[in-house]
Amino acid sequence: MPLHWGGRRRKSAVEKMNFAQVGNLLEAIVWLAIGVVLFARSQRPTGHVRLLRVLAVTFAIFGLTDLIEIQTGAWWKPPWLLGIKAVCVASFVLCFWHYLRTRLSAPDSAPPPS
Repeated sequence: MPLHWGGRRRKSAVEKMNFAQVGNLLEAIVWLAIGVVLFARSQRPTGHVRLLRVLAVTFAIFGLTDLIEIQTGAWWKPPWLLGIKAVCVASFVLCFWHYLRTRLSAPDSAPPPS
């Protein structure tokens, strides 16, 4: 533990954060980790490589917005942060819709016999 002059321990960056900031940090870690996992999955030869890469980048950007939110204190301030978050959410919805559409139209997507 680093000591400051006078023998007092300096607080770490996380110790200086309030509850909401720590929550945003944890969210950012989760979104960034999901982005990394999806990008790693996109390296495998599947039919969804492009979709996985779009989702990986979108989750990474969404995670970065949470890091920015630690500094700004709100997801709607400044307005461009809200805009980026809205684009990310729209991208999640469109990717899910695209996945469902391709999954349901695939010939092997028929339900198993009872």
